[in-house]
Amino acid sequence: MPFAIPEYQTLLRAEIELGGDAPSPVTEPVAPPVPDPVDPPATDPVDPPTTDPVVPPARPTVRTKAVRGGDRLRIDVNPDRAADNYVVKIQKQRSAGRAATTQVRAKRWVTVRKVRSKGAKDVVTVNLPKGRYRVLVPAQYGMAKQTSKAVRIRR
Repeated sequence: MPFAIPEYQTLLRAEIELGGDAPSPVTEPVAPPVPDPVDPPATDPVDPPTTDPVVPPARPTVRTKAVRGGDRLRIDVNPDRAADNYVVKIQKQRSAGRAATTQVRAKRWVTVRKVRSKGAKDVVTVNLPKGRYRVLVPAQYGMAKQTSKAVRIRR
């Protein structure tokens, strides 16, 4: 063969060795085989697959109450953790000063004391001067932060 393509010669030799007829010099392109369609996995229409929802961290509950005639502040943090004690911040409401353009005074909360809850029930009673107080439980033990309602201490 004076004029030959190396790929065609290889195909021709392979066909002859296998005992087949020699292919014609002009070959048409052959489409690749179509794969069998794969059946999608069967889903149960009653119980669709669930995705893991984003669960926010649990929040502790904080209950505050004025006790002993309104002289002291009792703080109860739940859920009760017998092995651990919560750190809580006691905040007092203070005025933020007089605004230059208005006669209304703004209020702000200032941390005045940090205490730990005690015992299996996570309760602590604190002696404080008169004023309005709230309790902030910072994020701890895998739970988000929580703030109590304001309580007035009278003296």
